[in-house]
Amino acid sequence: RYLSTLVSDQTPFNRFQAGDTSALTAQELRGLTIFVNTPANGGGSCNTCHTIPEFTRASVRRTVGVTSTDPDNPLINNPANGVFANYGVRPANDDPGAGNAITSRFKAPGLMNIALTAPYFHHGGMATLEEVVQFYNRGRDFNTAPGAPLNLSEDAQADLVAFLRNSL
Repeated sequence: RYLSTLVSDQTPFNRFQAGDTSALTAQELRGLTIFVNTPANGGGSCNTCHTIPEFTRASVRRTVGVTSTDPDNPLINNPANGVFANYGVRPANDDPGAGNAITSRFKAPGLMNIALTAPYFHHGGMATLEEVVQFYNRGRDFNTAPGAPLNLSEDAQADLVAFLRNSL
């Protein structure tokens, strides 16, 4: 079986991180701010699960020592390793993932090249990045996990989408 991996290391975000302050547009910079800030500061807390620089907390660098995919392994079922309990895409009893009908656990995917990987979520239920941002903005659909609405304005949602689509 052949497995190919895309390595994104020349994106506008990468250039920005390397010191090129002109690599992101003003809208993308506002989107980055929304990405990293908490809702209390006008953001979406996206960086909590999709942690920079890999844009996932489930990166190889962060999960060193996690060698089992057994769902009963406490290292796998740990948010510190990028695996989160049901985040409201489907009811837990309909979609357990690596958990069960109560916990419903899924790995936070990386977001590099996200504009090229539609449809979104593990079940392909969102066709556009706009739909994904709207999903989190409304507080998710099946709110079995903490997920208060973000209350981002339409402009703020557009800024976040521009950051995701154009800079990663």
